[in-house]
Amino acid sequence: MPFKGAKQFPYESETGRLHTYEVNERLLEGKHFEAFAIEGESAFSERYNKLRYIVANFNALVAKVSADMLFGEDVAFYADKNQDFVDGLVYNNKLSTQLLESAISNSALGDALFKIRVENNEIVIEDTDPAIYFPEVNGRNPRKTPDVQELAWIDLYQTEQGEEARFLVREIHTAGKVETKIYVVKGDNNIIDQEVDVKEYNAQYGTNYEPLVETNIDKPLLVFVPNMRYRGSKDFWGVSDFIDFESLQFELNNRLTKTANILDKHSDPILAVPEGVLDEEGRVKKEALQMIELGDDGEVPQYIVWNASLDNAFKEIEKMMELLFMSSEVSPDVLGMGKDGAIQSGRALKMRLIRTIAKAERKKRYYEQALKEVFEIAQKLSVNNKGVGVTYMGKKITCKEIEPVNIVFGDGIVNDVVEETETIIKRVDAGILSKKSAIMLLDGYDDAEAEREVEEIEKSRANFTSIIDKLQPNDDEE
Repeated sequence: MPFKGAKQFPYESETGRLHTYEVNERLLEGKHFEAFAIEGESAFSERYNKLRYIVANFNALVAKVSADMLFGEDVAFYADKNQDFVDGLVYNNKLSTQLLESAISNSALGDALFKIRVENNEIVIEDTDPAIYFPEVNGRNPRKTPDVQELAWIDLYQTEQGEEARFLVREIHTAGKVETKIYVVKGDNNIIDQEVDVKEYNAQYGTNYEPLVETNIDKPLLVFVPNMRYRGSKDFWGVSDFIDFESLQFELNNRLTKTANILDKHSDPILAVPEGVLDEEGRVKKEALQMIELGDDGEVPQYIVWNASLDNAFKEIEKMMELLFMSSEVSPDVLGMGKDGAIQSGRALKMRLIRTIAKAERKKRYYEQALKEVFEIAQKLSVNNKGVGVTYMGKKITCKEIEPVNIVFGDGIVNDVVEETETIIKRVDAGILSKKSAIMLLDGYDDAEAEREVEEIEKSRANFTSIIDKLQPNDDEE
């Protein structure tokens, strides 16, 4: 987003995207009253502010299931020559945890962002808030990686006079360099004013921004990950998973809220008593506590209750739950809520989760491409900048050359060990799989470990056979 003179921040062209982020973030956190109040403004508040608002946070469920299917199991990263370097990046940056958190946020917001940087000659990978990301999108080809990508945020300080001092920090990423520019921000509308010298700003506020960093590589240090794109080449930004069931989530909360308030209202019914039980001041007469005189029609005290007839409301809630599962592509069997009884095998479970698995596979395409780019940038930083790398297992590791990193995802489903073992045994018996490969598949051993295990098995079998032979009767002795 090029800066041209005085301008409001956030940039006007991005207010719609940032508004959507704000709503979806609150939905993810379970703050649905705030989220829908933003969308519905005063009409929503007037409708619900006197009721106890009930939230069934299906949004968070969808985001967490998506993340668990993607990164619930550790992702494996393989490189032929730079394996130690890759392992160091994954370990030092807690990448497994970052990926899980990124996937939850990506499902909700529709976008995720990774930033690669160098600190003390160590390569750092950071999951970054896409709300501060403002790329120059190519209007003719939005799918193309932007040549200019900007991170921008407001620094806020309290002055000695008790006033607020606000500054816009712009971190502009292009091929080969990262520039930082700082501007004074004025007024309630965040109007961008004059530029401030970065070094003077650092001295005054104790920051350590660099006016210019030479990266010496041919691409920016930011990698964008859309959750999903509906319109392909026509739109740069991703689409949130929440968009498919927002109205259903609203109506589910509405029905639960109304039903709960109806039940609360009629949980303490009024007692109706015959005439003469209460005195003139509305108190029960003492003598009426022992006996109550019935009228000619045999009238007795009774509670006034209301037949709420809520069966239809509960049926509607049940139907909405079915529609929520269907529109979100989350199978009820993920939560053990399937209607077809117990699942007998891992294969049967996978068949029931076919749409949820397909959704995870769709997300993998975007993350796989992004992660390959992240590792490519990290390797280029190491190759093109002397001394830059990772410290892993007590050693400083740098790259001499750049190579593709292969990424292997899990399927997010708990493995059926018995079923897997039976399948592998059948393959060994059929002669289409070696014992060594079987051990590697079942126990996760590498080539050398599996070789040792095979030797140990053969040795144990030989010893056992020898013992059996000694126990067998000798025909000559007979």
